[in-house]
Amino acid sequence: MASSSSSSSAPRPPPGYSFIPATPASILLPLTISNKCGQSFRWRSVRVPRWQEEEEKPALDVEDDNSMDTEYSICLSDRVVFLRQDASRGYLYHRTLAPDPQAASTSSSLATSTAAWLHSYLSLTVPLESLYSEWSARDPVFAKTAPRFKGIRMLRQDPWETLCAFICSSNNNIARIGGMVQNLCSHYSPKLLSHEYEGVGEDPDVRMTVDYHPFPSPASLAGKGVEAHLRQIGFGYRARYIAETARMLCDAHGGVEVNDALFNSVAEALKGEQATVKGDTPSPSSTVYTHLLSLRTLSYTAAREALLPHPGIGPKVADCILLMSLDQPASIPVDRHVFQFAAKQYGLRGKKAAKYEDLADFFRELWGEWAGWAHSVLFMADLRAFQDYGNGVKKEEKKEEGLEVKIDGAEEGQEEAKEPAQSEESVKRAERAAKRGAMALTTPSSAMKKNRRASGKGADKRLDETYDGVKVSPTSNGVKIKAEDSRGSSVENHLNASLRDE
Repeated sequence: MASSSSSSSAPRPPPGYSFIPATPASILLPLTISNKCGQSFRWRSVRVPRWQEEEEKPALDVEDDNSMDTEYSICLSDRVVFLRQDASRGYLYHRTLAPDPQAASTSSSLATSTAAWLHSYLSLTVPLESLYSEWSARDPVFAKTAPRFKGIRMLRQDPWETLCAFICSSNNNIARIGGMVQNLCSHYSPKLLSHEYEGVGEDPDVRMTVDYHPFPSPASLAGKGVEAHLRQIGFGYRARYIAETARMLCDAHGGVEVNDALFNSVAEALKGEQATVKGDTPSPSSTVYTHLLSLRTLSYTAAREALLPHPGIGPKVADCILLMSLDQPASIPVDRHVFQFAAKQYGLRGKKAAKYEDLADFFRELWGEWAGWAHSVLFMADLRAFQDYGNGVKKEEKKEEGLEVKIDGAEEGQEEAKEPAQSEESVKRAERAAKRGAMALTTPSSAMKKNRRASGKGADKRLDETYDGVKVSPTSNGVKIKAEDSRGSSVENHLNASLRDE
C-alpha cells in the first residue's frame, strides 16, 4: 500500500513498518481511535521512543507532533496491528504481528491485507476535508468548532464488536465501557500472543509485556453461565442484555466457535484478493457476523428495525451501531452530550428538544447525509477529556483502562470508574429531572412492550426503586439515577448530567 512521494515529504517509517498517506486534516489518530473518544474501545496506546533519522522535517500546524511517540495496537482474530502517525509528513505507519513470527516476517500478503483492512476500517476513502468545508458552510457553530477538532473520522468497525460495546454503554462512562470491553476479551477469548515493549515512556530501561486477546465470538457469549459471570465482573444489568442478545443471534443465524468478523473484514477490504487468514470462511448464511454485515445493504430505517428487537438495544444504542459499523453516516445517536450542545449552542430547549427523533432530524437537516460524522465533532468538543484540546493546554495523561500488562513481573488489574459522591439535594434534583424526562419518552409499540416483558424474566433482585421509568439505585458513593425507555434501554441524555460525566 505504499505510494511514491517527493523527497521533501517522503515517508520515514521505522524498520519493519509500511506506510499509508494520510494528512492530519484527513485523520488524527488521537481523535479517532483513542479510547477517550468513545468510538472504539480496544485500541491500546503505549509511549515508545520516536524513530528518528538524521534529518527532520519541520512539523505541520497540528495540535502537537507527539503522535510519533504513541503506538496504537489492536488484536484482530489472527494478528495484532500496530499503528503510528507521522503528522509532520502526512503518513500512517503500520506493522503486523502474527502468532507465528516466521509467518509474519515472510508473508507479504499479511502486510497487504492489514493495509487493506486499515483503509476500510479507517474509512480512508471518505473525503473528510471536503465534508468539513461543507458542514462549515452550512453551520456557523460547526465552523467555529472545526479548527480545534480537525481529522475526526468515523470508523467502520466489526458490527458484532460494536453491538456489544454499545450495549455496555448504557448509563455508563467511556473509561468504564473500555474496561468492560477488555474484560469480554480477556475472559471469553483466548490469548493470541504477547508482545514486549522496550523503552516505554521516558525510561529506556522499562520493559512492558502486553497480552492480546481477540474480541470473543457470539457463541462464546451465548453459553450457559455467561450472564452470572458477567455480573460477577461488574457488568450489572448489562450482563443479561449481552447474554440474551448473543443467544438470540446465534439461535437465528448459527453460532461459530471463532469470531470470523475480522477475517471477513479483511477479505472484504481486499475486494477479491487472496487474504492470509487461518481457518475456512463460513457460509454467508451461517454466521451471526455475516447477518450483521448484511445490514450494511439496508436502508437506515430497515437496518435500525433489525437491531431494535434485541435486548439492550434501544434507539441510541442502535444509532451508535449504525453509524460506527453499518455504513449509515446520517445516523445520530442522541445522548446527553447532544442535548447539551443542542441547548447551549443551538438554543434547542424545552419542546424543541424534548424528543429524540426531533433532535436527530434537526441535525440531519442542518448537516446533510453525513450528519452523523458532523455530530461526532461537536460530541468530541463536549467531552470533558477534550475541553482544553487545541487551546495549547496539555493535561496530564491518565493510564488507560483495560490494558492487560505485566511490568517487572507484577500484574496491573483493571479498575472500575467510581461514581462521584452526590449531595442529597443534587440527587433530589436529578430524580425530579429524570421523572420529567421519563414522561417525555415516546410511547412504546406493543411489540416493544412484549419484548420488555420477556427480557425482564429472571431479573436480579436489588435494592432498587423504579417509578415512571426511572431507576434509583443505591451505590457505594451515593445514588445512581437511570432513565429507561419501555424496554430497559438507558436513555443517556442531559437528565444524567449532574451525576456523571465522561
